[in-house]
Amino acid sequence: MRPIPLPSHLRGTPVALTLRVRVLTEPDMLRISSIAVQPDAITLKLEGKLLEAWCGELRSACQLAREQASHVTLDLMDVSFIDAAGLDLLRTLLHRGITISRRWFRPTDPFR
Repeated sequence: MRPIPLPSHLRGTPVALTLRVRVLTEPDMLRISSIAVQPDAITLKLEGKLLEAWCGELRSACQLAREQASHVTLDLMDVSFIDAAGLDLLRTLLHRGITISRRWFRPTDPFR
């Protein structure tokens, strides 16, 4: 992170704030693709970052999938980041009967 210089009219004031900006190297996007494995089961493949901004989209996609099939699974193998709101949504979806693919845990992951 790098500091942002203050405008000249604020320099020298008794209280000065230093702002920091995170430079993103990849877009904060989430792609949701549906894959019908069986007539009564749908897998939603997620790719990218599961951020608060995309929780509504994922919630809607899960509701639509639930209307089409009795069993919905989320494939998180290609998710690179999940923020707190994303974790809360996943917890809620799990309580509603949506499952997370076991493929999500790679053999080298220490959290099994």
